[in-house]
Amino acid sequence: MRRKPLAGALACALAATAVGVAAAETVDGVTFTAKTTTTKPATSTGLNVLIAGTPTGPDGKPIATREVTVVFPAGTKINTKAIPQCKATDQRIQSTNGSACPAKSKIGTGTAEAFTDLGPAVDPVAEAIVAFNVPKGIAFLLTPKGPIGQTAAFRGKFSGAAAANAGAAAAGPKLVTAVPKFPIPGGNEAKLTKFALKVKANGKGAKAYSLTPKTCPKSKKWSLSAIFKYDTHAPITVTTSGPCKK
Repeated sequence: MRRKPLAGALACALAATAVGVAAAETVDGVTFTAKTTTTKPATSTGLNVLIAGTPTGPDGKPIATREVTVVFPAGTKINTKAIPQCKATDQRIQSTNGSACPAKSKIGTGTAEAFTDLGPAVDPVAEAIVAFNVPKGIAFLLTPKGPIGQTAAFRGKFSGAAAANAGAAAAGPKLVTAVPKFPIPGGNEAKLTKFALKVKANGKGAKAYSLTPKTCPKSKKWSLSAIFKYDTHAPITVTTSGPCKK
């Protein structure tokens, strides 16, 4: 019988893919790297994100993530209506291993690892990720890459431009993903230790799924932030940047 370890903290969702080298930042053991597949303004872009690490508790073990918010650069446009959407529920996506979604609604793939506390013979648990375009969000399907793991589906929701803090630059759209608890034998739960997702560029112009901002700032960099929330740790904000051309 298959154990049920993974998925736990795998919520991050989306963010941007890579041309050149992104500047990563590490805060309290959490590293976030993200950037667009193009450096050109107002251009259809792919999206890619890498998250590695997690805060540790007094026992030295990873702390579970409860919510991840990815904030895109100001001026970024994301249009989930521009390409085919999966209208299935998360439960339906999970029960059909994604076959309930149209093939063209698949927007990306990735891999994840999680710590289950079941011992070195099990940890880290590896899972494959498939991302689907859904109305106003992204659905993530996780399936085991080995004999131990869990099939699970959950989604992140897009919202409009984020309010800027006093004295800070305005931010763009954000993707908020709540992370459900995923219990494992012994009363523990899986905790994300690595998450890598690549979202391909889809469409062009008015029919593009994602467009880079219309302008490249003086810094010649577009910045993205990730905000992580936990039950037993203060929120962590990590910012990364990738190159753009003026």
